[in-house]
Amino acid sequence: MATKYRVGGEIDAYCGKDKMELAHTIIAMVGDKVARVQCNTCGSQHAFRGTAAPAPKAPRASAGRSPAEPRASKVTVTFDQLMAQRDASTAKRYSVKETFAKDDLIDHPTFGYGIVLDARPDKVTVLFKMDEKVLVHGRGGAPGAKPAFGAPKAPATEPADRPLDEAADATPGLGEENPSI
Repeated sequence: MATKYRVGGEIDAYCGKDKMELAHTIIAMVGDKVARVQCNTCGSQHAFRGTAAPAPKAPRASAGRSPAEPRASKVTVTFDQLMAQRDASTAKRYSVKETFAKDDLIDHPTFGYGIVLDARPDKVTVLFKMDEKVLVHGRGGAPGAKPAFGAPKAPATEPADRPLDEAADATPGLGEENPSI
């Protein structure tokens, strides 16, 4: 004989939150079927899915991939190999005032010889024997390039609600006769 379930009764069901089969209280039914249950352990409500845990998903069949084409191996050039191609006597002494271009050879007082990999207007990326560094350059502008500051202007004697040239033109009593008097 089939077991009769009713609202408020208990049933064993799989709880997705607890990941196991536990006792649940029936909170809704549709006809003779259990529709909604509440877990007695964690209190979560969910649709009644039966008493067994859901079957694990089957692994997907992979779409047959063709073997990957062999990639061209990256050529790694060491700092020593790059320096062997250059003459150290042509190295520019590093200074923030000096401007450098790509592939310039630099003699830095702390890091030693370096090769400019990338040059931007205000910074250069330089490869040294130990590390790659970003250095500033081109900071030695001419004195004329600095901002000029003038003497402060005298305070205006007229109200500031109109331009000074209009205020000077419309000043009453300076050479004009008042016809209304």
